Amino acid sequence: MDAEVEIEWKIQRLDEGDEPDPRQESCLLKIDGKVKQDGQVAGQLEAYYALDIDLASSGAFFALWDMEGETCAIYEELLNPSQEDFREPLPRLLETRPGMLVIDYIALFPDFRGVGHGREVIRQLVRCCADGNIGAVLLDATPLQHRDGAYDFFDHEVRALPWNGDEEDTEKLRSYLRGWGMHQMAKTRYMVAPPGTLSETHTAKWPPVPILCHWNTCVYCNQWIDLDADGWEEGPDGRTHSGCR
Repeated sequence: MDAEVEIEWKIQRLDEGDEPDPRQESCLLKIDGKVKQDGQVAGQLEAYYALDIDLASSGAFFALWDMEGETCAIYEELLNPSQEDFREPLPRLLETRPGMLVIDYIALFPDFRGVGHGREVIRQLVRCCADGNIGAVLLDATPLQHRDGAYDFFDHEVRALPWNGDEEDTEKLRSYLRGWGMHQMAKTRYMVAPPGTLSETHTAKWPPVPILCHWNTCVYCNQWIDLDADGWEEGPDGRTHSGCR
C-alpha cells in the first residue's frame, strides 16, 4: 500500500451501565468506522465489543446480547446446540480473556479493493479496539452482495463484487480470511481468531475515541460532550452543547 489507511471511529455504549470506564463491569459497545485514504472515503465497518466479567455464570453475555434484535441473533448463533455454552473454540479463547470483538462487516469501495486495504482495516480495528480483555475476534463471513437488503443498505460498497452462487462466493471469502489466520466456526457464519493473530501490536490508548453514552452525548447533535470543559448545559431534554438548541 502506497497510502496510509485511516479510520474515523465512533463508539456507542449499548448497555445501561454508568461507570466512566465500561470495562469495570460487563458492557456492550457498538463500533462504527469510516475508512479513509488520503482524506477520501474508502469504505466503512461495523463491529461490537462485548465483555462479561462474570464469565462463569450460566447466563454469561445473555443480558448484553439480548438488548437488541441484531445482537441477540449473534448470541443465539454462537451457542452450541445444548445452549449451555458457546461453540468451540470460544470457551477456550475466552477462558482467560472474557471479551469478544465481533465484526459485522468491512465494506470497501471498488477502487480500494485488491490492494491489501481489507487486511489493514482489520489490523487497525484489532490494534485500536481489542484491548487486553478481548480473547476472540469474530468476523461475519457472509459476502456483502448476498446479504438481505445489501443493495438497500450499501451502494458503492457492493458494486463490482462477484455474483456467483452463494456457496461459491462464501467459500472464496472464507479462503481469503483463512489467509489472515482465521478459522471457520462450525455451523455459523463466523470466522474466528485470537487478536494476536490479526495484529501483533495493541494501542495503549483505549478507547481510540470517547465512548458515547446517555450521560455524555448531546441530545440534539448526538456528539460527545466533554463534561470536564465549558460549553455544555443541562437542557429540558438532557445535556446539550451550548448553542445546539
